[in-house]
Amino acid sequence: WPVASLRFCYFRRTATLRTNIAKFQIADIDYTLCTHYVYGYAQIDNISRTIVAQDPTTEEGTDGLYRQFVTAKIRFPSIKTMLSLGGPGIEAVRQLESMGRNDMILQGVALSVVPFLRMRGFDGLEVDWATYTETAKNTHARLLT
Repeated sequence: WPVASLRFCYFRRTATLRTNIAKFQIADIDYTLCTHYVYGYAQIDNISRTIVAQDPTTEEGTDGLYRQFVTAKIRFPSIKTMLSLGGPGIEAVRQLESMGRNDMILQGVALSVVPFLRMRGFDGLEVDWATYTETAKNTHARLLT
């Protein structure tokens, strides 16, 4: 795709938890609108030093949200599905900062990303460092290089 024609659409798992008319399920996604669909969010487990689901109970497995999200590629083979790491909130920021400062965590996460994505059918990873402090800028740059 030429860069000018890339269009990203984001889906946040927490949209499925809403109880009012704002509730949004994966089945509600219009897969004709974008070239790339990003699922938010995965997180870092600092103990195992790997990327993990935020809510394995609802996201993992044959009927899980991950599977529902990526199976759209059967009907729309030209789309790409990506998983977002991080997201809003102080805990996500702390996880990313910790990974950027700690070589062992960074290496563990880096080694776990490709198998994690492939096992679940995602085409790529997006890092969503939604908020960071002035002192975290160097950590942010180190993480993404």
